[in-house]
Amino acid sequence: MKFWEHPLVKNIGPEQINSLFATTPVTATGRYINTIIIAYCLYGIATTAEIIAWIGINFLGATYALYRWKCGNSNRTRPVTKHVIKQIMFISVYFTIPWMFLTLLYLGNSASQYEAIILLTMAAMAAVGSIQLSRVYPAAIAYLTLLTLPVILKGLYLSTEYSLLIAISTAVYISFLLMVIRQTSTLSIKHSQTIKAYKQQINELDQAKADMQKYAMEDPLTELPNRREFQTRLDAAVSEAQRQGSSVSLLICDLDHFKNINDISGHAAGDVVLIEVAKRLKKVVRDYDFVARIGGDEFAIIAKHHTSPKDTADFTNRILDAVNDTIDIDSSNVRPGISIGISMLPYDAKNTTALLSHADLALQRGKAAGRGQYNFFDQQMESQLTSDQAMETDLRLALVEDEFELVYQPKIAIRTGKLEGFEALIRWNHPSGRTIAPGEFFPVAEDRGLMPYISDFVINQVFKDMLAWKAQGIDPGRIAVNIHPTQIKDKNRMKRIVRDIERNRLDPSNFYLEITEGCVIGRGTEDVPELLTFLRNNGLRISLDDFGTGFASLSHLKDLPVDELKIDRGFINDLLNDASNRAIVHAMVKLASSLGITTVAEGIETQEQHTVLLAMGCTTGQGYLYNRPLSMYYATNLIKSAAQTRDTKEIKYANVTSSKILPQDRLNRATA
Repeated sequence: MKFWEHPLVKNIGPEQINSLFATTPVTATGRYINTIIIAYCLYGIATTAEIIAWIGINFLGATYALYRWKCGNSNRTRPVTKHVIKQIMFISVYFTIPWMFLTLLYLGNSASQYEAIILLTMAAMAAVGSIQLSRVYPAAIAYLTLLTLPVILKGLYLSTEYSLLIAISTAVYISFLLMVIRQTSTLSIKHSQTIKAYKQQINELDQAKADMQKYAMEDPLTELPNRREFQTRLDAAVSEAQRQGSSVSLLICDLDHFKNINDISGHAAGDVVLIEVAKRLKKVVRDYDFVARIGGDEFAIIAKHHTSPKDTADFTNRILDAVNDTIDIDSSNVRPGISIGISMLPYDAKNTTALLSHADLALQRGKAAGRGQYNFFDQQMESQLTSDQAMETDLRLALVEDEFELVYQPKIAIRTGKLEGFEALIRWNHPSGRTIAPGEFFPVAEDRGLMPYISDFVINQVFKDMLAWKAQGIDPGRIAVNIHPTQIKDKNRMKRIVRDIERNRLDPSNFYLEITEGCVIGRGTEDVPELLTFLRNNGLRISLDDFGTGFASLSHLKDLPVDELKIDRGFINDLLNDASNRAIVHAMVKLASSLGITTVAEGIETQEQHTVLLAMGCTTGQGYLYNRPLSMYYATNLIKSAAQTRDTKEIKYANVTSSKILPQDRLNRATA
């Protein structure tokens, strides 16, 4: 093994070097004392000049060592190199050379009592010095060898019984000290390594603690403060403003249609957008403002020292300008829109809770009115919030008190005029005596998490009504039931529908489950196509509602197990006056027909609309032209009436006559 690869040399670290230099004062003091003792013993043997030289050399070396120690070299952490180890070895040799000459020149030439003092002093120096130098193993070996080897050589040279005894005793003593040095050096290195490992563990624990504290207050993706830190800063800003009589503006920012970026371009692209938006927000805010990421695509800004709403508006416009610039993602440009809700203290709120809730309310109202803009809080919003809270309470009571009922809107075969079935629609019979349509209470139900319970009521009531019709021996045809996006994402709810149909011994083919684009696009919809296939394989039919109103409807149509396509009433309203609408509806009907999908036109109100749709080949119609939504009682009467006239060639519903008898040339002209 090479010398420098020996474990006791290779593992010498800064700890050994520093601890060795730390003992310099003790070493120097011992050298002063031993030098004086030996000088006393040399008196009468050596000349005055030799004694002075002896004292001068040893004092000079000890003093220089103290000087370097005082200058701070002992506290300096230096890398351990071969050069450093050689330097320490050289110093140990330098301090030993005077004692070598002492042995060679004067041992055996002085009185026995002085000679004994010299030998005892050197033995003590050999023990203390070598053990002290054992931190640097090569230096200890060099020191011990040079200090004691001359004693052995001089004893052998004199060859007296006394000198030989000294030589042998010294050799045994050296062997003992070598073992002690080796063991001490090994323990020193192990101790240093253990201390180093403990320090490393402590540092790692401290770093982990610091990281935990950092992550507890920081969003790891954008490196912005998180909601927890935001809440702390908001409390502090409000307290400061209240003490100083100043203002605080709170801006809650929400990225527009961010889920579409995740769904279409992937979550990695969404992360790029979030990081870039965070950078832009940090550039806009001033040093004394504060910006944080408080949710998935939500940011919050605490702006101080705005003297008026105009200051806040100007500041917000700068944010909109900065954020709305395009972002390059994989060679494609994405323009992130942002909506902002603003609340100001003391104008809109007096405390943190109100400031936060008012800013959030302003954001929600602004998004409902139109995205990509900012909205200040006003008292009308608070009134609306109170109204929504009251409606939520009433809705919860309505679920308990059975205030909901179903009405059934007929679905009519456009070519024959025959009743094909119904769409089940919910109505709320409010205790005030007013009947409330879904469009009025659905937004609150969705916002407050009540839609799953309302949807369950609709499903269960349809099953009850179907069983009632079955008990009367009448066939209502196929019933369409609207499925909310929260329902379709719940696999257990959908599977329960299948089980309930089987348990009630109903025909699953008599049920259409109507879904909207929101059921198949967005977060949490990855498993929906598979779930729809499961429902269809169990006999249920799938209807895609409000077709044509969403940007992804056409692309999803070919991939979804759809049996029926419902054309939104918005296209039917202007069917006669808008050539573009007619072209779109005609294309939808042809597309559906080519895919083997039936079509249902909603909102038919005139005979002319009916005629045009017939000419286009639309399968089924719904609307006030045929009938308004009917209660269970009137729907039952309609089913019975339809059954009695089923075999006639001309069937009337409301004020419309079947167009089966219209001349073909009139049908052709209707589509022109």
